[in-house]
Amino acid sequence: MNEQSFSTRQSIGVLSMFLIGSSVIFQAGKESGRDIWLCILVALIMALPLALLYARLMQVFPGRNLFDLQLDLFGPVFGRVMALIYTWFALHLGSMVIKNFTDFIQITTLDMTPQFVTSICIGLLCIWCIRAGVNTLGRYAAMALPVYLVIFAVVTLLSMDLLNQFKYVTPIMYNGFAPVFRGAVDILAFPYEEAILLPFILQPLKENKKARKIFITGFAISAAVFLVVFTRNILILSSQFTNMIYYPSYMAISIIDIGDFIQRLDVLIAVIFFMNGFVKISVCLYVASLGLSKLVGIGDYKQFAAPVGMLMISMSLFSYPNILYQSDWSTRIYKYYVLPIGVVLPTIIWLTAEWKRKKLKKKGQLPDPPIIGEETPVTRQDHSAQQTLEGGVGGQQQI
Repeated sequence: MNEQSFSTRQSIGVLSMFLIGSSVIFQAGKESGRDIWLCILVALIMALPLALLYARLMQVFPGRNLFDLQLDLFGPVFGRVMALIYTWFALHLGSMVIKNFTDFIQITTLDMTPQFVTSICIGLLCIWCIRAGVNTLGRYAAMALPVYLVIFAVVTLLSMDLLNQFKYVTPIMYNGFAPVFRGAVDILAFPYEEAILLPFILQPLKENKKARKIFITGFAISAAVFLVVFTRNILILSSQFTNMIYYPSYMAISIIDIGDFIQRLDVLIAVIFFMNGFVKISVCLYVASLGLSKLVGIGDYKQFAAPVGMLMISMSLFSYPNILYQSDWSTRIYKYYVLPIGVVLPTIIWLTAEWKRKKLKKKGQLPDPPIIGEETPVTRQDHSAQQTLEGGVGGQQQI
């Protein structure tokens, strides 16, 4: 029985919460200033081709995650090099999100608590989730996303009384389109290009033909949340003040005070930050563990969850000396760092896979998609028993 498959609802939940992640806390695209709403719309338009690309990577050879696809398409040398790149990216991204957590907690609430305490608590929870089976994460996301959206809607409605400074969003494009485009590129890199990790975790789907729907829906939900949150922050704080602080969403919600009764709602920001960040860290931990298992040739990725998780925690403590350094690196360098990982390499994999699929189809050797509900190579993580693309089920030839 395949215990690793995701339903459409679970997949949308994982993708949406992964994308929202820590983005709503830091507010990417600050460079666009008062035109942040336009910046988000431009970023969504730019991200839709990526959504279609990532969905197609899941459909071109159904039931095979990107690690297996890389090894089969590019051979044991170049395939392992590409697998190593994505394993490193998942490990690095997970450590950065943990660092975001610990910085946020220390700056806003537990200023006297050492960061390693909170990072270990968060890391151990994610390790437990992955060792329990990645389908546990899917069930959590399917349940947590509606809860998050309800909390998000309530907080937004309670802040409506503060949204009276429409001068903060006018005039439109006063500084031209260039700042809007640069802000859209930042949002495209953080978080949409990071979604390249999702094809690793969402294989196999119970409804594989719905991969395009999953990615488009997840991208749209995250863009809608960004549009409301970032515009609300500008209307409450102004673009100038928003650019000066690290956590504009936390600051905007903390000043809500209705009749001296409803106040201190900033705790809800911490709650929803944890809900989304937990999903993002767990996805990164799963991909890094799975990638390491493929690189060393050991079938069960769960054996690597604990050591990879502890390595991720250690990296979060020593990678960046402080939040100033990480913020500067993320602003100036991150978009160039993630571009080849989120755009260039997936495009190469897709073009090569389409060429191979066309070649196999012409020869009549195109393998049938796996039947969800039975044990599949993705479920077993047993490379020796995997279905080969060249010879179909039980074939002996490799790409």
